[in-house]
Amino acid sequence: MRILQNFSFLALSQVAEKFINFFIIILLAGYLGVNGFGSYALCIAFVNIFTSLLDAGLNMLTMREVAARSIDEASFLGRVLISKMIIGSAVAVLIILSAGYLYPTLEIQQSILFYTLSVLLLSLSTAFRAIFMAKERMELEGLLATGYRLLLLAGVFVCMFMNIRLPELMLIHLFSSAIILAVSFIVCTKYFTKIIYSINLREMRSLLTNSFPFALGAIMGEIYFNIDRVMLSKICGVDAVGYYSVASRLCFFWIVIAHSLTLASYPVFSRSWNVDKKAVVKMFNSLFKTLLVISVPLSLVVYATAGEIVGFTFGENFDESIDLLKILAWLLPPLYLIHLTGRTLEAIGEQGFVAKSMTISVIINILLNLALIPRMGAAGACIATVITATIIFLIQFTYINRRMGGIPVFESITRVFVPLAVFFGVLFL
Repeated sequence: MRILQNFSFLALSQVAEKFINFFIIILLAGYLGVNGFGSYALCIAFVNIFTSLLDAGLNMLTMREVAARSIDEASFLGRVLISKMIIGSAVAVLIILSAGYLYPTLEIQQSILFYTLSVLLLSLSTAFRAIFMAKERMELEGLLATGYRLLLLAGVFVCMFMNIRLPELMLIHLFSSAIILAVSFIVCTKYFTKIIYSINLREMRSLLTNSFPFALGAIMGEIYFNIDRVMLSKICGVDAVGYYSVASRLCFFWIVIAHSLTLASYPVFSRSWNVDKKAVVKMFNSLFKTLLVISVPLSLVVYATAGEIVGFTFGENFDESIDLLKILAWLLPPLYLIHLTGRTLEAIGEQGFVAKSMTISVIINILLNLALIPRMGAAGACIATVITATIIFLIQFTYINRRMGGIPVFESITRVFVPLAVFFGVLFL
């Protein structure tokens, strides 16, 4: 019951957040044009490659440890914040230096600088928000996530009214992140836990050692989802990044259900694994079937209506994104299931395997991009993404199936695909 309640809060907020963000993207694509929007998307993707370094895996570790009720929350949160400040400052310098080397254009360098600072502030706010989620107060996380998008939307309208473009447009991310950080700090310290700041090198080393597998898996995930844009910008130019970003935004819009459902289940998995493994296996199997039932028909619908979706949302200037969206539509089933396998493995203490599987996937993805982008452009990047996601799922599911002692996957797939095949066959006829 609590999972459904938390899922409802998260799903509603995620839907609201996705719609707002989607509207922001539509506004910016029309306002900046293909080239300008390509530059904007490139800056976001470049910084997002390093985002998980800023977090250092500390958010997921905090959620798991607080949910298990095995730590002193005030001292633990203090160590997390200090660690994030130290690591974040170093990573921010790395991002800025890398941008200066790779992109000589001053506009892109300054845009990356402003967005890097905003992500650093947002990373600090997520430390407090991890406490909310660990205590299963998902409505607070939902309100903060939605509030952040509303602040960005207001900022976009101001920029459009005042004809502000890159790099100054990126300041809206910085101001919005600062407000969310302040609100998160106030809510956490007033209603949940105080913060005890202490610099104990031995304890901080232990903290980072435990969080490292989470960080590595997340870093590899960010590289996997963003490296294609960086490679496209170097091989095919900024316009290709713009077309690809539109297609990927339209595809990833539908991930809200998988993200919300698996995030709501994470604290329950963490708390239950050492107490009742059979209950976790049963819950995993139910979520597996649910995500299949949702994602497979969704892929077919997105594929069949790709032209209408792109035309309605972004207009004829982005017609080249239609074929890209048709390819990315098949990303939804493996991506839905990766959310489940990855979160479950992390919840039961197998974050090390998640990191290894994501590292392998990044290597495969880069090799596929190097092979396909020069020949097929943005379409090659789409194909590489779909293939890699399928490989990630197969690796993680094979391991989790062995770890849990066998999951009736064939029965689940049969129960899902037979009715779907009959339904779509009748619909086609």
